[in-house]
Amino acid sequence: MKYIINILIFLIVAHYAKAQDVRISAQAPSTVATGTQFRYTVTVNAKPSSYKGPDFNNFSILMGPSTSSSSSISIVNGQVSQDVSYSYSYVLSAEKEGKFTISPAEVIVNGKTYKSNSISIEVVKRNNNASYNNPSQRDNTSQPSTVSNDDVFIRVNVNKSSVYQGEQLIASVYIYTRLNIVGFEEIKFPNMNGFWSEDLETPNQINMKQEYINGQLYGVGLLKKVILSPQRSGTLTIEPVQATVMVQQRVQSRRRSIFDDFFGTVENVSKKLVSPKISINVKPLPENKPQPFSGGVGSFSLESHIDNTSLKMNEAFNY
Repeated sequence: MKYIINILIFLIVAHYAKAQDVRISAQAPSTVATGTQFRYTVTVNAKPSSYKGPDFNNFSILMGPSTSSSSSISIVNGQVSQDVSYSYSYVLSAEKEGKFTISPAEVIVNGKTYKSNSISIEVVKRNNNASYNNPSQRDNTSQPSTVSNDDVFIRVNVNKSSVYQGEQLIASVYIYTRLNIVGFEEIKFPNMNGFWSEDLETPNQINMKQEYINGQLYGVGLLKKVILSPQRSGTLTIEPVQATVMVQQRVQSRRRSIFDDFFGTVENVSKKLVSPKISINVKPLPENKPQPFSGGVGSFSLESHIDNTSLKMNEAFNY
């Protein structure tokens, strides 16, 4: 009996896997520095019979393609679905500056050819100071120096700076660094006076992405994202975020040894960070408010649907 059930599940899953739309996508950072390593990955949601990688002109292939796959099956209310993923990953490096495009990768699934998106990458000059993403790189000619406000700082970015009373906006707290972050000694988020607030995202681990700012390459990580709704009109202020961060900085030891030449010398430096204040212009609601008015401000849409329009007696459906 168990054998028959396994065959039935296999046949049902095979049917759904064959019927699903084939999707293929390529991912890579939009900005990299010369000489640093980065990952390029192609993912397809069906098993290909053939794979053709892109042309990596202007890039060096350090490793790859390495392949991996995953599969999951779920049966909910008699509905069978299967999610599969096949990935092809490369480790690349760029040696010259400029803007370059990696051409699409190609796969063949069930006799049909599918192409991924192309990837545009800007290669910028490498920062020879301590790097946030590669602290093992060492420069024994560097001299001890204080951590400047350009090396690491915090910003609060808002998606709107002028709203109506009750209208929602999103505030995102980011850290920007050119140094390797060891950890945070403390971080203090302000009280959102004048706003109703709710946390949207507070990552347990900071994932750094690369961003090119004023000719320099920074690691950028999200610290917190909140949704805000002003409760009164006028000019409201988002007070600064305060944090003390430990960063790793390379220094040259006065007493040189063979170990200094090989390993280099680093020290942990404490840096206090304070983000700039953000002013939000909150406009009062118009006098001719519709009746009844419950306080919602913005554009809203409401949709309803059910997952099955043909049912047997006592069969459940989702609304």
